[in-house]
Amino acid sequence: MNLVRAVGTRVALLVLVLLATIGAWEMSKAALGRVEAQVPPTHYKCYPIRVVKAEEKIPKQVELTNQFGKEIVQVGKAQTLCVPTEKKVLG
Repeated sequence: MNLVRAVGTRVALLVLVLLATIGAWEMSKAALGRVEAQVPPTHYKCYPIRVVKAEEKIPKQVELTNQFGKEIVQVGKAQTLCVPTEKKVLG
């Protein structure tokens, strides 16, 4: 049973990593202006995640830049994975 649980956990983690990679790739294509994004990056669906041991050292501070300017922020423990999502109003 422990083997099944361990394999299931690794598969779930792999799926989350693949979803994040696909989302980042689509957004980078749109940002570079090469291909119009199929999903507008105005809506996101977020999933709770559990962090496993990091392979690389995580920085304590990063600089974020967007349409409102630059900001230096503290990096904390990852809690969610958010992916671009298409939203349809159904009524």
